[in-house]
Amino acid sequence: MIEAVHDLFVDRESMEALWHAWGQPDIWRLQHGHASKSLSLGLTGRVLRWLAPRLDAPAGQTMACSNRL
Repeated sequence: MIEAVHDLFVDRESMEALWHAWGQPDIWRLQHGHASKSLSLGLTGRVLRWLAPRLDAPAGQTMACSNRL
């Protein structure tokens, strides 16, 4: 999961509930709002590099949570 810390559309409690419902997968918390993360240059590449090893992992297997790349 990727969470925008300053998101005004999705509150922290909703993210927490979704995180629990999905079996507590890795979460990357970005210092952005709901839409500002889309405007950050280079962020798409960072997100893809963060997601790539997690998408290759078998279902249910998680990696250590990291907030930095």
